[in-house]
Amino acid sequence: MVNSAIGSDRAAMRSAAQIAVGVGIIWALTSLSIESIMLIRYFHQLPDNNFITKIMNDAIRLFPLAHAWLALRILAFYILLGTFVGLLSGASTAASMGWPTTRTRKIVFTCVTCLYLGLVMLFVFWKFYFHFPAAVPEYRMYEPVLSLVKRTGPVHFRVAGSVFFLVHGLLLVWRFRSIAAVRVKRAAQFWKPAIVMLAVAALFSVVKELRASPENNKGPNIILLCFDSLLPSHLHSERYPRNTSPHMDRFRSESVFFRQAFSPLARTMPSWASMLTGAYPHRHGIRWDLPSRDRRKIIAPNLLTELGKNDYYLAFMTDDSTFSYMEPSMGWDTVVQPEPGYFNFLTCYALKLNLIEMFGNNAVGELFFPLKKFNRAVSYTYLPEEMTDQIVRMLHKLKSKERFLLAVHFDVLHAPGTVPYPHYRHFENGAFEIPYRFIFGETDLSFLEAEFSESPDQRDEVEWHQTLIYDKLFRASDEQFGVIWETIQQLQLDQNSLIILCSDHGENLGVVPHHGNTLHQGDDANSIILMVRLPGGGSGALEFDDAVSNADIFPTILDYLGREIPGTVEGISLLPLMEGMAGQPGRFLFAETALNFLSLKASGYAPDHPMLGNPMRVYSLEPDGKIAVDEKFCREIMGSRDFMVRSRDHKLVAFPRLDGSLRYSLYDVKNDPENTVDIKTDDPQTYSFLVPILNDYIREQPLDPCD
Repeated sequence: MVNSAIGSDRAAMRSAAQIAVGVGIIWALTSLSIESIMLIRYFHQLPDNNFITKIMNDAIRLFPLAHAWLALRILAFYILLGTFVGLLSGASTAASMGWPTTRTRKIVFTCVTCLYLGLVMLFVFWKFYFHFPAAVPEYRMYEPVLSLVKRTGPVHFRVAGSVFFLVHGLLLVWRFRSIAAVRVKRAAQFWKPAIVMLAVAALFSVVKELRASPENNKGPNIILLCFDSLLPSHLHSERYPRNTSPHMDRFRSESVFFRQAFSPLARTMPSWASMLTGAYPHRHGIRWDLPSRDRRKIIAPNLLTELGKNDYYLAFMTDDSTFSYMEPSMGWDTVVQPEPGYFNFLTCYALKLNLIEMFGNNAVGELFFPLKKFNRAVSYTYLPEEMTDQIVRMLHKLKSKERFLLAVHFDVLHAPGTVPYPHYRHFENGAFEIPYRFIFGETDLSFLEAEFSESPDQRDEVEWHQTLIYDKLFRASDEQFGVIWETIQQLQLDQNSLIILCSDHGENLGVVPHHGNTLHQGDDANSIILMVRLPGGGSGALEFDDAVSNADIFPTILDYLGREIPGTVEGISLLPLMEGMAGQPGRFLFAETALNFLSLKASGYAPDHPMLGNPMRVYSLEPDGKIAVDEKFCREIMGSRDFMVRSRDHKLVAFPRLDGSLRYSLYDVKNDPENTVDIKTDDPQTYSFLVPILNDYIREQPLDPCD
């Protein structure tokens, strides 16, 4: 009789599972259908010459099977998700009302399962929007959601969810205790083998740990930590009011800090090329992000070729390869980064499917979509801590190498600039107002209108918000650095490593933050953080106001290692300056802009200039799936860039005219840091002195850089 009852319960259990799985899958596929229709409508509304439309059409033609495989993975993920959520909801329903044994109870069971599914999703929404509030569109209808988030913390939804599922789990066990008792008795038969298996697994783990690679690192190592878009003026130690940089400031206290450091081109890939080669962009050839295959070469000699001669292990890491990346063919032994190319762009930017965003930020989601792993381009669910963990593991691995170069590029401040928990609560005492923006560089419609408004109050409000979001992400970058610096000290790598902390470029803050587009709005876009710490901290806390470049990093490393500096290097070693020798007070630094979308407009050029019509048309898809600047637009890109020469107190900027000639502006950087007044007529002597120097630099450009 007991067996008969158990058999009946099993049949009812199977029926309940079928109903729950059916409800879950119908919900998941309905959600997928709605989101797919919205995406298709969005793509159809785009003009034919739009960047996304053009690239996607080319990619579908080139990689039809890869798109089909991606579609199958999306479908499989939604089915798996629906099955899981359905079973979870069905189990909660069974705990509340028992198994569906009749037709009527099956109908009621189905309805209650739907209600529980909604309740489960409420917990998920609560947790998701708390950690990633940028995912909430900032419309009035969402104000109650944000108000709820404002009053909660991570403990609230964890406790609520735990209590909910614990109570229903206990109810489920109690209600079906007869089946549970049988299952427990059967499971008890296997407890001894299970213990043996666990013991064997533990033994293997211990043996693996004991057989780990020995720590035979002798050094000297080179650790180059570069952060995207960090402004030196926003360091708290530079008297910036917000405490944005407690860990970097402590590092600064035992390093050499160069207060006037600059990047010759305020874009990531050209900046890294200058760091690795010691050359300006016109010499190393990488003049913009996403260069074509022929331009994606680091000219030799460079840091990789020179260190490779001495058996250095060369490792590079970054958490965003959308617009800048490295390749093993450049000379790296290890490159850890999201796979660059079209599918990275598609997965992270174009396919914004909500349920993948909410449920895919875990090991299972990364199994279906590997590009979501520690990828800054995954806007809503990016967590800086994931990249930090990867670097910590790499440092432990490198401890077994005799000597190494570790170069890391951090992208917390890179687009799309979303601010997750807990970083969005910095500087605001844990509260935020409605409406609120959690994305650096983006604004809602009212703020965009303010850009063209004559109201100073509106513009000031936008700029205040942009700076606040920037500072939150700056602090998140600092916390990343703090964990890595602590790991370096724990592994005692600080005793035999030359450590350089820098940024690739700065940022022009304002209504619409930007960099690399103009040279006449102050130096913020090209200003970089540059701190150099000798092994053991022997340099102490030194500061210099000499103008230096990130092209000086390569010769400084070679000089420290006692190597000869190649004649192709245009930067200088900073080691003599660090050792107390005189600098080069008469030194000139040069810079140029990249894809110049904004400076022509800001400089008053005609709106029909080729680069102002549809600038995104310059990108194309290469046969290997990489997105790159199409070489056929090289000449008009080169013809629309600004050039600059900078002395200690002045800078001269040359703007291109439509007829190919140049127009010059001279600024007093000491008394006019925002470059608001052109003083070439007021200071003709400085102007006449700097024009030939800048013209000579421009003439040094290759005769035809587009060949």
